[in-house]
Amino acid sequence: MTRRSTRCGGPVDDAWWELLKNPNKKLIVTGPPAKPDPPQAYQSATFEVQTPNDFLGNTYLMRKKLTYDWTISILSDRGTELGPLRVKTHQPRVAQYSPRRRAP
Repeated sequence: MTRRSTRCGGPVDDAWWELLKNPNKKLIVTGPPAKPDPPQAYQSATFEVQTPNDFLGNTYLMRKKLTYDWTISILSDRGTELGPLRVKTHQPRVAQYSPRRRAP
């Protein structure tokens, strides 16, 4: 997930944007566990951005004004990358489905 540095709008949004750009205030991206049970075909995985401030996470800026550019790496059973999945959203979360498992 990447953040773009553009001016957001009014003074309140600009203040929240400055907080988001602060390198000491880290955003956290949560997702499924690193070692889940093997996914079933088309099982969904949800990723979400969490902010250092609960109030900030619920602001109009975070929920509607920002664009989130997600890159999700899909790995095979052997650990090789099958290819990145690129998704853009206007919400701080995205749900994607696991690819269909191929027969051995």
